[in-house]
Amino acid sequence: MAQFDNNKLSDALKDYKFSDDTTTSPATFSKDFEANMGRFIRQKQRSHNVRVFAQRAAAVFIAVALFGSLFYILMLPRFTENITPLYDAEEQHIPDEHPDNQISDEISVDVEDPCDCCPECDQPECVCNECGDSDECECSASEGYDQAYIHSLTDVEVSTVHDLLNAISPNTNITLKAGLYDVSTLVGFENPYIKWQDDTYGLNEKTLVISGVDNLTLQAEPGAEVEIVTPFRFAEIMSFENCNNISMIGIKAGHTETGDYECDAGVVVFSNCSNVYIENCHFYGCGSIGIEIYSSNNFAVKDTIIDDCSRVAVNIEDSRQIEFINCKFIDNRAYQYVICIWNSTVTFNDCEISNNRGLRGSVIEIDFFGGSSHVVFNRCVIINNALNVPDSWLSEVTTYIFSPKKEDFTMYEGTSRIEIQDSVLELGNFTGGYWKNDSVTDLGGNTLN
Repeated sequence: MAQFDNNKLSDALKDYKFSDDTTTSPATFSKDFEANMGRFIRQKQRSHNVRVFAQRAAAVFIAVALFGSLFYILMLPRFTENITPLYDAEEQHIPDEHPDNQISDEISVDVEDPCDCCPECDQPECVCNECGDSDECECSASEGYDQAYIHSLTDVEVSTVHDLLNAISPNTNITLKAGLYDVSTLVGFENPYIKWQDDTYGLNEKTLVISGVDNLTLQAEPGAEVEIVTPFRFAEIMSFENCNNISMIGIKAGHTETGDYECDAGVVVFSNCSNVYIENCHFYGCGSIGIEIYSSNNFAVKDTIIDDCSRVAVNIEDSRQIEFINCKFIDNRAYQYVICIWNSTVTFNDCEISNNRGLRGSVIEIDFFGGSSHVVFNRCVIINNALNVPDSWLSEVTTYIFSPKKEDFTMYEGTSRIEIQDSVLELGNFTGGYWKNDSVTDLGGNTLN
């Protein structure tokens, strides 16, 4: 059917003539017929227009899609050259295989460099804990200590032992004001994160045990003397178990004085813990052992004194990545050794082990019953340590520094390693008597006192 400009049938037919052999009169149509035919033609015209529009739109869409695909393929190499990776896979930190080494898994927050809080530092680049005497500096962390979690802590100040025990919880930074905190006065105090452990002699003496806590800091108020004690002879002062990210700063701890009566319990104990930082603390006797570390990893003990212990200053078993920095193990009444290590990796940097009395045969015992310890001494001083013999015998008795393992203990064979460098050693004796000597490596720079 033809397309009409004005869609009016009457205009299209007014000059059209029907003829035959019998008449020459023009044909006529009713008005109803013309109206119906007009509506029919207009509907057809609209359908035609819609179809044409759809075909043209589809053609344009296909053309744009083909052009865009071709452009993307041609430009893709340039785009990939400008992509910056979020991290370099080679620079990723591989955590220790120990299951408790989760220092960054629990809390994922964006934090600033902790050294940014040192505006008064005289150095070109601010270094933590090296800000001189500036009172404005709030940075108290030492180099190498990961403080990724510290900005998420809740700050609490305490002045009584009740407040202290009540505040112990995850993600908490507890500042202790000056004073004596006797934990024995609150035996039985309830807190989801503490419990009380009985002594082994049935004397109803209790050890405060902090359990299952992540991100806890106990620190003395700047300039304050804080002391945590117990009068119990057979209970530790504090024990941490299954904890992660624990800090103790500026804390003094020990058993109250009892004259000549010795204790049979340590001062601070860590069992199955990770990422522990101890700085500027003082652990004293008559605690039988100053610091005990069992099945733990990632410890840094800095600028800390351990003295007057009645059995051992430090005992470490089955632990990894334990470091003592600028610590002093002095004036202990040890009736065994000053330091005992079994199946662990330990480093002593710039430490002093001196003036200890009552030793059984050597200053440091390593893997007496076998094991695979690796112990390093860098720039340490190990002098003036004596056996448990009358003073008149001291000039005739040799005190050996190390006792890795007995030769006749073949059933306890291990692979102990001891390395010494740039240290001052007493008597010039590493090991002797029936102790094996081939486990000790002199790295040079040592001075024999």
